[in-house]
Amino acid sequence: MSYTKVEVDKIGKIFLKRVERILSEINKTVDISTASFHIGGNALNDPPRKTDIDIFPLDQKNFDELALVFKPYQVAYTKNAGTYVLNGMTIQVCRYFYPDIADLVQSFDYSHIQIGAQISENKVKLIWWTSAYLESRIIGNTEYVGSKYPLSSIIRATKYKEYKEITKGQMIIAIISALADVVERGFIDYPDFKDQLDAVDLGLLPEDFEEFAGQENKLSKLFELLRKDK
Repeated sequence: MSYTKVEVDKIGKIFLKRVERILSEINKTVDISTASFHIGGNALNDPPRKTDIDIFPLDQKNFDELALVFKPYQVAYTKNAGTYVLNGMTIQVCRYFYPDIADLVQSFDYSHIQIGAQISENKVKLIWWTSAYLESRIIGNTEYVGSKYPLSSIIRATKYKEYKEITKGQMIIAIISALADVVERGFIDYPDFKDQLDAVDLGLLPEDFEEFAGQENKLSKLFELLRKDK
């Protein structure tokens, strides 16, 4: 077993137990013993609420394998993720492939979720976190650290405030910072714009999509203001 930055008997074992508990719960319903993937983000924390389990397959083959295993429990499916509910547990199998767990964890947009576990054959092979993650756990707050999907990060800031995982001040800073990133990156073209709206981090279920009906003009206005292909 490998860990980074601290000794396994001080912190690593805490995370190991959390990951093993997640795997145990999943295996009560489905068999994921042949799959290779990462579990990352808030699921490895210990908040006083239930959180989604975000699973990141290593490649397309692993994604297809897990999507087939979880299919009987599917509640939503987009090009970026499949969402499944089993035993009261919401699982998202994400179509974001990072073979290196360090790269995956560092891609997460808020410091308090920059932690992940590498899983193979139902065993935890590696747990990895950033120094920003440790700092966030020590001070009991979080901050926006950048994202490929800043539009999603804006929405997530309000969610984290609701969960009391971010202070009001840091939420405002996060929203402004993520908004600046949205404006700076713009949208390459319409497919890129749709990809940003379809970010798995939004966690939309079928009933949520109904609220977008009739809002196409408002969404298109944002695209027209920031598109780069005209």
